[in-house]
Amino acid sequence: MASLGNYHTNILSKDNVLKLVNDRYLVNTRLEQAFWSDKLNLSLEYSYYQMQNRVKDLGTTMREHQGSFGLSFFLLEDLELFGDVSMNWLKDADHQEHESDANAGIRYKKKSIELELLAQNLTNQRVYVVNKQIKESNYRYIYQLRPIGCTFSVKYNF
Repeated sequence: MASLGNYHTNILSKDNVLKLVNDRYLVNTRLEQAFWSDKLNLSLEYSYYQMQNRVKDLGTTMREHQGSFGLSFFLLEDLELFGDVSMNWLKDADHQEHESDANAGIRYKKKSIELELLAQNLTNQRVYVVNKQIKESNYRYIYQLRPIGCTFSVKYNF
């Protein structure tokens, strides 16, 4: 999957009207494979995102790489163990950030009922803030992850 975006707008800075140009590029790929008669499922995903902002002769570029790995194993026909790990690398002209996140769980499905125990954000990373000042303008990017959590759910299909 790929997408391209281009956005033009006017902004007001210190009583001057400036033209802001924003270009965005995204490329995403995903591979999935089942092994041993669908008892083991693997998934691998990678995406690249780039954003460029230009105002007059000033420009900033932000690049982001994201990767994830998922594993699902059926111990019995109705009992599944699963987990996933995702990583994110963010880089701009003067800042670099790396985050990772892991989830794991167990799921039991029998006829119309599904029971699931899910542990989320096992790395317990929470909030990341990137501050940037370009001339008189301030930019702030905030990324938030949920705290460690555990969820038990019961689903019934009618």
